[in-house]
Amino acid sequence: MPYFLIYTALFTVAALAKSRLKPDATEFYIRGRSASAPAVAFSLLAACVGGSATIGMIDLAASAGTPAFWWLGSGCFGFFFLSILLAKKIRASRSFTMPEILANILGPHFRVCSSLIILASCFAILAAQLSALSLIISSLCQLASFPATLLGAGALLLYTIIGGQAAVMRSDIWQFLILLLSLCVLLYFICQIPDANRAIADIKIEIVNDKFGLSRLCYFLFIIGSGYLIGPTLFVSLLSARSSRAAANGALLAAPCLAATAALITILGIGCGALAQTGTAASNVLANVLNNNIPSWAKILTSLGLYSAIISSADSCLMTAAAVCANDIFRRPDPFFARVAMLAITVGALLLATQGQSILALLLMAYDIFVCGIVAPVFVGILFPGNAKKSRGWFFAAMICGSPLGFASAFSGNYLFSMAGLMIALFLSFFGVYTRKRGIYSSS
Repeated sequence: MPYFLIYTALFTVAALAKSRLKPDATEFYIRGRSASAPAVAFSLLAACVGGSATIGMIDLAASAGTPAFWWLGSGCFGFFFLSILLAKKIRASRSFTMPEILANILGPHFRVCSSLIILASCFAILAAQLSALSLIISSLCQLASFPATLLGAGALLLYTIIGGQAAVMRSDIWQFLILLLSLCVLLYFICQIPDANRAIADIKIEIVNDKFGLSRLCYFLFIIGSGYLIGPTLFVSLLSARSSRAAANGALLAAPCLAATAALITILGIGCGALAQTGTAASNVLANVLNNNIPSWAKILTSLGLYSAIISSADSCLMTAAAVCANDIFRRPDPFFARVAMLAITVGALLLATQGQSILALLLMAYDIFVCGIVAPVFVGILFPGNAKKSRGWFFAAMICGSPLGFASAFSGNYLFSMAGLMIALFLSFFGVYTRKRGIYSSS
């Protein structure tokens, strides 16, 4: 408990350095548009490398091997295309949120619809991060699951609700570096154990295998990868950049860093899997290693590193959800209202986190809901804003057709629903732009 409290106090003080209790909306939501390219890159990485890319991805690598790389590996492609195709246009919009950008392109009636879909996915993501925080805090503080979840939620709220996006981005750089240090320390000790060392030395690089088939690869590349190209938390980071060039360079810098992090976590997962005791649950592989195979000081360091990764992803998600709720749904962008929204959203995510869903299941649910309903209209709309605004009926059809298939995939676990939802939404969006360019269709 002392280590957790001291560490939380330190990063809270660091995050709130120079923060004002009464910031204006631009400072609270997008850091006053002052972030450099490296700050944007670290913010993008911190937003992505959370519970899914640590606990969840280690569990996946332990069971499926090297194909687990694609959980984050798909994001390398997403960040690359985000940098060259969209980043400068996003920053130039001078908006606060993704729904606001979409409203400027397609009209105000898209704002609430997209906001509700984004808010639903943010609830699932935040619940997943709170579940992951619970596992780490339980280990560090010897607490039961529910009080550990409450403690994690309180730590998350403490600096986010006061400092806003400036506090979030201020903590991202060193939190990500602490994560990398802790993962390297964990890998060092795992490699000292013969069984794990042998498993890592004998790694067979595979794109797919019998535990990670082609359909799952397509899901990770297209559905999860799309979340790294079009993501509301990523947009907030880009909108916080000091210039369009800083936004594009930040996304480009983040791509290879994400690939390296994905490779490191995959190797760790394979090593941890080799040390799993008979009867160890698939979701307890990392906990088994921390409790039985490394020194106590290294366990504390690793736990704090994982805690940093999870909370730095959760704060970005919470900040985005509050911004969408205040700025786009209720149209009250003042920071006070956003702070009230943060509190309500956190309580809702806590309730979802206690329902027993696995971290991986919650995150896949979020991706399904968001990607099928939002990615295609936003992507095509930003690329072709003039034609999109004049054929917005097709974009509305894309959103209406894609979202139900995303929900169907989320609740059935069938990847075909989400793939179909994304493809149909992309077809309708591009068809609307194409017909408008050719003069075939005119909107009313």
